[in-house]
Amino acid sequence: RLTDRSVRRSSCDFFVIVAPAAKHADTGCLCNAETYRKRSWCRAEVMSCWARNGRGDMWLSSSDGLRPLDEATLREAIDVAGGDLTCCRLHHARGDPCDREALVLPLLGLYAEIFRHRHAPRGREAYEFLAPIKETLFPRTFSYTYHGADGGVESAEETLFGDLLRAVETAVELSEADASNPIWRRALPDLSPGSTAQRHSHHLRTTKGAAASTRHYLSAAMASASGGVDPTQEAARVAIAVDAE
Repeated sequence: RLTDRSVRRSSCDFFVIVAPAAKHADTGCLCNAETYRKRSWCRAEVMSCWARNGRGDMWLSSSDGLRPLDEATLREAIDVAGGDLTCCRLHHARGDPCDREALVLPLLGLYAEIFRHRHAPRGREAYEFLAPIKETLFPRTFSYTYHGADGGVESAEETLFGDLLRAVETAVELSEADASNPIWRRALPDLSPGSTAQRHSHHLRTTKGAAASTRHYLSAAMASASGGVDPTQEAARVAIAVDAE
């Protein structure tokens, strides 16, 4: 799986981004260090290595030569959720989950590790770097694009991390607390869930769902005239069934 690639990057001793200027074989577009940093999956690789190892042994090899990965480049590169994805460019055909949703759990795991070691030297450095921008790096929601009934591109705000970041922090804090810690006497925060990375049904509701609901409503209305069926209840039942498919 694609997420396995990021796990492997987190375990390497040295991380070298090799991104000279070149033309993409399929699209003909220019590829270089800048376009590498724009891709979410490439950013996930950078994030994975940095979160566990720091940037001391991270390097960038471009047409300008080999140089250490600087802080400005790192700050851009670890914004995984803000990167470019092919699935978004294609507007998620058939309601496929966005790759941003597939990255939620791996990124939460990395954050949990950083938060758990926030008082240790390396963990403190990583946490202090993330803390001011964590709401940007781990957004509660994202814009999911899809093809609507008329073939045009539409969008909907969907859950991404929700309150999962706070849930991770709470779980780590509880694991660190002894029996006398006042944290055990406080109510747990009311947290909203994050993405489940399941198939979306916007296109079903705007095309198949709408047509099916109308068709079954008319059928139910005809049945009602002869058999006493409540058409409103029947149409609602069918609409729910279609949306659940």
